[in-house]
Amino acid sequence: MWLDPSAFEDLDHVFHTLFDDFCDADEPERYLGVSLRSDEEVVLMRELGAALNAAAAEVPHDTDAEYLRASAWPEVVTIAGRLAQVMVANDLGELAALLGDAAVPNPCQIGRGTAGSRPAETQAPTLHRHSSVR
Repeated sequence: MWLDPSAFEDLDHVFHTLFDDFCDADEPERYLGVSLRSDEEVVLMRELGAALNAAAAEVPHDTDAEYLRASAWPEVVTIAGRLAQVMVANDLGELAALLGDAAVPNPCQIGRGTAGSRPAETQAPTLHRHSSVR
């Protein structure tokens, strides 16, 4: 949902993912090396958790519409965007280390829904972040 705006998942699912499945955004330090790659990711995840908690404090009925109207919501979006950039850059750095720099597409040249301009047989495999993988 973060990369495809047409695929909306309710915010309950997002909270469950960030606080239960992928990481504990309230205490992300213990996920360093598990689902978070760097200290910067840990710091941003903690900031995202704090921003989400601030938004939740403004939401009396726990509805998606209320979250999106909360005064803290723009900060949630800003931090989530920065965290996504850092995570993608770190994933590409990891991929470059594993496969060699020539096999990794330049993220600035990849359009939505594409895997780069090289033929499919030369493209690097897709990596997914899962706590069981790390």
